[in-house]
Amino acid sequence: MTASLSPFDLIARHLRLPDGRSFGDAMADYQRADFEQLFAPDAAPNVWISRPRGGSKTTDIAAMAVADLLSAPDRSRLYAVAGDQDQAGLLLDAVATWLANSPDLEGSLTIQRDRVSNPLTGSVLIVLSSDAPTALGLTPWRIFLDEIAAWPTGAMFGSMFSASHKLPGCRVIAMTTAGSPTSWAYELWKNVKQSARWLVLERRELAPWSDTEQVEEARRLLPSGVFARYYDNAWTAADEAPFTLEQIERATDYGREPATGGDGNHLHFVGVDLGLVNDATVISVVRQDRDRRAHKLVYTWYRQGSRESPVPIAEVEAELRSIQRRFGPTRIFCDPWQMKALIQAVPGVEEFAFTTKSMQPLSSSLLVLIREGRLRLLDDPNLRGELLGLTIVEKSYGWRIEAASGHDDRVMALALAAHHADTEIVELWVG
Repeated sequence: MTASLSPFDLIARHLRLPDGRSFGDAMADYQRADFEQLFAPDAAPNVWISRPRGGSKTTDIAAMAVADLLSAPDRSRLYAVAGDQDQAGLLLDAVATWLANSPDLEGSLTIQRDRVSNPLTGSVLIVLSSDAPTALGLTPWRIFLDEIAAWPTGAMFGSMFSASHKLPGCRVIAMTTAGSPTSWAYELWKNVKQSARWLVLERRELAPWSDTEQVEEARRLLPSGVFARYYDNAWTAADEAPFTLEQIERATDYGREPATGGDGNHLHFVGVDLGLVNDATVISVVRQDRDRRAHKLVYTWYRQGSRESPVPIAEVEAELRSIQRRFGPTRIFCDPWQMKALIQAVPGVEEFAFTTKSMQPLSSSLLVLIREGRLRLLDDPNLRGELLGLTIVEKSYGWRIEAASGHDDRVMALALAAHHADTEIVELWVG
């Protein structure tokens, strides 16, 4: 059935969405135009597609990969390269979703750990990360590059593109959102636009399914440079610092002393950032405002260890028990790394893993709360220094804040507590 169809017909007629509609019936005008142009008989051998965030880039790469894998010559090798392991996982998930929702393709492809196989033809799609050790020695029939503007270096692109010349008919298809004009990908993009061997399809309009209220909120809260990249698909320099000195000073309650305990009428959220040797261990306690007008940082505990004298876990455990007694009721959150025993020992401690996916919500919460004046800070020059030393870093999955240099232990503990204080509003029963 599939061998006689063009890749575009296969995508439009036989791939289905979770609601049962064919992809052809559901796709936006710009998606249809892009597919028609890149699959045209006279199309350039390589394709660069640029869209704003939320433009269905990874999903469309997965659709093309499925179609090409079903129509590729026997024993072909297809490669899809993502920015990192998490993005590679999202790409495989997108392929799996297409197959699960498309009864016409049932049993046609099999998914393994990092690859998708066509058992009838022996062709294979292999999904890699841009930070993989090497891609030398490959002979690809098709290469997909996902979010290439967010790749930290061009090493993997160089390996893959040089391999594309080994097999006649190999195509390179890149899909991305615009990035920084200081990145290696910017120079690549400029050269691609001038090459007759590349079809360049750049979109500025947001997808019709975009939530306009969310976009306007992002316009208000994100640094203007980051917003321009994500939503205008423009190669612009980002505003690297998330906070200005004025914003931090406006959020600081100068002269307010740290609290020694709670009043029994407020829930306190506790964030723990554990560092035993090189980094410090910081515990931040945030008093929740159930009306979400102004949460307060009320207490911070800080210990710096060293190689000769690491921070004792027992001391951290004792401090958490003390905080529970003094500030109760509390909810305590910490990364389970190196803290499994402590989590089991102290009742009520909840796990929150610092992962690539979890860091963006933490970063976004902290940025929003401080900029909107909904998080009141203690008069702590060390915390102010860390906040002013932050930078916005863009990843394939989005963005996060981190220290440009030095440490951000106080910031991470604060963000962990403040994020949960603002997103988990529950009724507190006293008595």
